[in-house]
Amino acid sequence: MNKEVLEQAQNLIMRVSMLDTKNIGRVATLDEIKSLQKDLDNRVPAWYIELISTIPLINLEFGFQEFEPEEGFDGISYLTWAEPDTIKEECIDAVPGCAVFDKGYICIASCSHSSGDPFFISIDEGYNPPVYRMDHNYGEDTEDILMMGKYKIAESLSNLFKNAFIE
Repeated sequence: MNKEVLEQAQNLIMRVSMLDTKNIGRVATLDEIKSLQKDLDNRVPAWYIELISTIPLINLEFGFQEFEPEEGFDGISYLTWAEPDTIKEECIDAVPGCAVFDKGYICIASCSHSSGDPFFISIDEGYNPPVYRMDHNYGEDTEDILMMGKYKIAESLSNLFKNAFIE
């Protein structure tokens, strides 16, 4: 696993635990990992499997600066880190995940405020990839999603963890 991803994920968990020990996430179980890899044809990278099976990110909610702040709105959006079953569902059955999975995108989180626009990483962009929000309104049109409905919310996974807002 990328050292920066590991360090920033650990730092995020430490920051959360200092504020609220009840809302720390959990790690993936061995059975969940086996099922995830089986159902997604072993396409989830080993480094990501290591991340979710060693750092308690699953079900953790945190914010990130998605928009410029303006009067009455701080520009912060919130996500919830996905459970292995949610990753499978988003990649196989749900839009837009089912449309972009074959292009190498894996769902990692859902919007905490029910926008329906989940968050993804590309397995082809290294060990500390950018994080994207994908607009579900483009349906199953893969090219439209990737050209017009994919929004980079963090330059890297480690930056997402480093800059996370915790309530």
